[in-house]
Amino acid sequence: MSSSFFVDFHDLLENVVTIYSEFFILGDLDLHLDTQSTTISTFNDISASFDLKQNVSFSIHIHGHRPDLPITRFTQDYIHTLTDTDGLSDHFAVIAEITF
Repeated sequence: MSSSFFVDFHDLLENVVTIYSEFFILGDLDLHLDTQSTTISTFNDISASFDLKQNVSFSIHIHGHRPDLPITRFTQDYIHTLTDTDGLSDHFAVIAEITF
């Protein structure tokens, strides 16, 4: 992942937090947050600077990796239930109950 991604990610978050106090970030950044690297440290530092948390703490991959998203602010408590399903591929689906 290039350093320009992190500059763009930081800039995006900077804009989003000034407009919205609450938000979800969904998708797949293809990061393995359960590993240690400069890339993961940079991602975690940016997330922490904007008071963000990763909401899935369990593995969703046959090789044991955790997902990088969904992400919310620490103050948000909308995601109440997270479960996984049997994988259709090498990944498992994450099912979330979200209350607004």
